[in-house]
Amino acid sequence: MNTTTLNASAVFVGQAILDQIARVNEMPGCDNRERARPGEIGFQAGGNATVAGLTCSALGWQSAIVSGVADDDAGRLLEPKMRAHGVHWLPRAMERTPIAMVIVNPHGRAIVTSSDKEAESYSQDFPRLDLEDCRLVHVDGRQRDAAEYYVDEAVRLGIPVSIDVGRQRPGIEKLLAKARFASVSSKYCHDTGRTPEKTLADLRRHAEVGIVTLGEKGLKYFVKDGPIETLEAFPVPHTAIVDESGSGDLHNGARCFSHLYWPDRGWEWHLRFANAVVAWKLTHFGNASPTLGQAMLTLRHYGIREVAA
Repeated sequence: MNTTTLNASAVFVGQAILDQIARVNEMPGCDNRERARPGEIGFQAGGNATVAGLTCSALGWQSAIVSGVADDDAGRLLEPKMRAHGVHWLPRAMERTPIAMVIVNPHGRAIVTSSDKEAESYSQDFPRLDLEDCRLVHVDGRQRDAAEYYVDEAVRLGIPVSIDVGRQRPGIEKLLAKARFASVSSKYCHDTGRTPEKTLADLRRHAEVGIVTLGEKGLKYFVKDGPIETLEAFPVPHTAIVDESGSGDLHNGARCFSHLYWPDRGWEWHLRFANAVVAWKLTHFGNASPTLGQAMLTLRHYGIREVAA
């Protein structure tokens, strides 16, 4: 089986989506037109693991992204946006590039996406990377065959597996059982009929670190055999929030970066750092990622200077 040389030490496996995003004052109703705010309409790269990989790269850790893309108008718009972030992108041919239309306003967001069937319409086998120098594999359950391959390879080689579960997907439990670092959303808890505490108890059977994200309420997590801890989100003033979309994906990318960049620091630090990245993102439009310097300034703004390992 042929493999490609890895030009990064973190691999993110998922499905890139072309987001058309606009920020408006009021959500338009049927047959109504609403103008976007100046400079706040355009296209961006989306997708859970994709945005996590772009975030990790923006913070300064070279990352590879394995994702599908079609030779169509959406794909041609998406490709330069992926390459501009400096990631090692390994595209997989598919019939149609997934698209999402995202409208955000001060009260929330509305999203229209391609169907799951259309978003998994691959016409080519997935590319395989040589993981010998890899230090982390992160998956989100999309591109299931590729995710299972990379997770199995990582486990075989002793490479940590990180997973982000936004909602219930076919095969996701199999991937969760092999993840060392597992982050799931409150929506996933709701989908499976479990409380965050019960979900964490189930994650503890396999994972070294388990996280349930609770949006503006922060998160709950455990490390190894330790107790369940609660970590509040940073209190970004509501009047300062520009766009909440993609926050969870940036959080995952930031915690992956922190674990790689500061391997000797504890998970309270990694998660506070990720919270700082989200706090910065909330005040910016689109899937904007801060630099490492901007993230550290945000930490200091909220009174965090150091967390013991």
